[in-house]
Amino acid sequence: MGNQLLNYYNDFEEKNIQVQLPKEQSCGILADAKALERVIENIIGNTLKYGSEYFKIELEKAEGKVSVVFQNPAKNFTEETVKHLFERFYVQEQSRTDGGSGLGLTISKMLVESMGGQMTAELENGCLKLVIKFMAVSVVKS
Repeated sequence: MGNQLLNYYNDFEEKNIQVQLPKEQSCGILADAKALERVIENIIGNTLKYGSEYFKIELEKAEGKVSVVFQNPAKNFTEETVKHLFERFYVQEQSRTDGGSGLGLTISKMLVESMGGQMTAELENGCLKLVIKFMAVSVVKS
């Protein structure tokens, strides 16, 4: 994930968005690497389009699951907006001219679910919180 964020370093700088990464920790999930890259790229793309101030990523391990939590201020989002985020072709009204198709998060959710995970969204204190959960697997060190 760190390498993907580095690819967007200049974009985050231009938008004046501070990236906050999780503390390094070892946790394993069973997922397709290419599909997971696409999911993260879609989330980063949406953050660059609609986010501001900061983009925070956290890793949480609990009850045999690993959660990756992406959070950023989303001032123009409402509970209604968040309810529709994963719907095909849903594009927030004020962004209709930005060329977005409204498929990024729909595809992301489908990819996560095809790998046995879950993807949810919620609005918390003016921040969009996207959570991806996978079953944890043991990491074998050699």
